[in-house]
Amino acid sequence: MESKFDKIRDEFSIELLMSGLYPETIIADGASHTCKVEGDARGEQSGWYILAGDSGAGSFGNLRTRSTQSWQRFSNVDNVKKFDPNEKKKKKKISDLSKNLIHTQIILQRCSDIEPQPISWMWPDWLPAGKLTILAGGGGVSKSTLSLAIAAIISRGGYWPDGAFYPNKGNILIWSSEDSASDVIVPRLTVAGADLEKCLILGEVNQHEKRRSFDPSQDMGELERAVHHLGGVRLLIIDPIISAVSGDMHRANDVRRSLQSIVDFAERHNCAVIGISHVAKGSAGKTPYDRVIGSQAFTALARVVLMAAKEEDGERRILVRAKSNIGPDNGGIEYSLHETTYCSLARKEIKTSYINWGDSLNGSARELLSQVEINDNDHERESRSELKRIISLAIKSAGGEILVKVLEQEVKAAGLSFHAAKRVKDELNISSEKLGMKGPWVWRLPDKHSSHS
Repeated sequence: MESKFDKIRDEFSIELLMSGLYPETIIADGASHTCKVEGDARGEQSGWYILAGDSGAGSFGNLRTRSTQSWQRFSNVDNVKKFDPNEKKKKKKISDLSKNLIHTQIILQRCSDIEPQPISWMWPDWLPAGKLTILAGGGGVSKSTLSLAIAAIISRGGYWPDGAFYPNKGNILIWSSEDSASDVIVPRLTVAGADLEKCLILGEVNQHEKRRSFDPSQDMGELERAVHHLGGVRLLIIDPIISAVSGDMHRANDVRRSLQSIVDFAERHNCAVIGISHVAKGSAGKTPYDRVIGSQAFTALARVVLMAAKEEDGERRILVRAKSNIGPDNGGIEYSLHETTYCSLARKEIKTSYINWGDSLNGSARELLSQVEINDNDHERESRSELKRIISLAIKSAGGEILVKVLEQEVKAAGLSFHAAKRVKDELNISSEKLGMKGPWVWRLPDKHSSHS
């Protein structure tokens, strides 16, 4: 027997169909959900609906027609039927709409019918419009400050670090779960020269008079409406990008499912999306875009991957193109981080930081990164070389053989690991021998060992 809840959902579904909204399923949880409407292209979802199954109340709207409508079930008495003189016409239209909704058809499009379009760039060859860009780097490279420096240029128009000119002025959305808006984000935007009227913080969601964090898995419909009323957006910053993932950031399916709504949002609004991420520790020297933490789906979905790095014992920083599916994937730009203090409108002394751009750089991402990063593999090779030198010198100084306990003390005194010494022992052709049943162990060099045989 059909439950009261099922009847509410079915009646609401019919109302949506009559209004030209085509949800794949009805979720009656009181939250906002998106769906297709008449006229939507592939991947578009310009409709939205909210249904509270327990109360039989809901609402829905069409972003294309800017229409919004409330809905309430006619009666809680299931056996009451209201006469409708147009009932037959409604049933026929619902039947036709349902057939169109249920029927699945593969759409094939001839390439000759597709008009080629150039790639739209915010920052030529660096930041594409309508696509996802990953900005990754280790701690201390000022990734967030870099993204805000880019946002400042888009908000007011002006010159990019490489001399290219951006003539437009656009709205910026900043979704940050790590930095405070009042004492970090706004001060950095201010000293970067941003138009603060065009910079908006994507914060909490007010739902049923309760506040909660923004969740792209269920709030993209509301964001679409907000952006529509705003008049469009040119840049969305997500810091960090893993905040947008519902599930395991190391599982490709979870990452793709979570980020697809953001990728679709970027394409619909032709806005750039910068997702900030970290790189794995100890990954210096590896293929740059493979160093981004989490699933490889992050860098696979992104059309451009930028990577920032800093000298270990210096202030030199560089930003490089680690990957690009739509432009050059080499070259970089130097930048430096500076501290400053300014007086706010409320006459408060605000300390913050800003980016100072430097010269353009030539070379591959791996080549440029190797100039500022310490490669752990290089460290290991240097350590092994030093370890071999110390072992050989200690044994030769002891006459060709040395007590293991004495050698261990010398290795550790040099700041090296004796476990590593045991691993390089065979590379030096060193033999070991126990002197008697209760005697100590010694290590011998090859020439000394041969003289005893």
